[in-house]
This record gives sequence, structure tokens and C-alpha cells, in this order.
Amino acid sequence: MMNSTQYSNYDLEQQRQQLEALVRPRPSALLRQTLLRLGHACLGWMLPNNSPRIQQRWQNDCTYWTVYDPVTNRTQRFYSENDLRVWLEGRYYE
Repeated sequence: MMNSTQYSNYDLEQQRQQLEALVRPRPSALLRQTLLRLGHACLGWMLPNNSPRIQQRWQNDCTYWTVYDPVTNRTQRFYSENDLRVWLEGRYYE
């Protein structure tokens, strides 16, 4: 005969699952960020992207931009942001 302080196996299993869910380790922010980057890299590899790749660089206190255009397979260097913008706008009118 069960008294009122005893629980059924089902109730104990439910409580155990709830407690385990509370203490279950969650992925850290760094791991989540790394997985997101990996996912974006995989998508970038699988899907074609014709957008230019622009990198801002510095050399001898001089700022310049290196642009790779996957459509023409050429790399160009710009020493002013305005020149880069003009090239980008002209690229779409060609």
C-alpha cells in the first residue's frame, strides 16, 4: 500500500526530466558564434555570389581599399572612398 509521500514511477521520471532540463549544459556564446560563422561560410561556398569583396587596409599611415570583382576576376586598389563609390556605382551600369 502506497502512502501519500510516495510518488509513482511516472511522476518521478517527469521530475527527473524537468530537473535535467534545468541543468543541461547550453552551448556557449563563443560556440554558437563559431557555428554561425561556419554556417555562413558554407552557404557562401555553396551559393554563387557576384558581389565585390571590399577590404579596407592601411599602409604607412595611408588608407586604401582593395576590391575583388568576381564577375571580372580582377582586383583593384582605390586610395579614396569616393573613387571606390564611383567604381561601385559604375559597375552596375555596365
